[in-house]
Amino acid sequence: MFAAGVWLYCQTTYARDRIGRYALAAYVGVLLAVYALDRLGGAPPSVNAIAWSGIALIVVFIPWAWWLDRHRGLRGRAA
Repeated sequence: MFAAGVWLYCQTTYARDRIGRYALAAYVGVLLAVYALDRLGGAPPSVNAIAWSGIALIVVFIPWAWWLDRHRGLRGRAA
């Protein structure tokens, strides 16, 4: 599902500049790394660790996605 979402996003948007191209690749790479670490890592030490890591990821990934999206445009529309 993740690959399908990335493919759809890439098909419906285009990079306006280098940031739009390379930041998307970095974002997808970091998301894949986080997923791999989650699957390969052990059990979390506590419920608090789950909560705080979730909050930290939200604080990082949502602004990053917003910034990245500002450097991409929709295909078929004037920029």
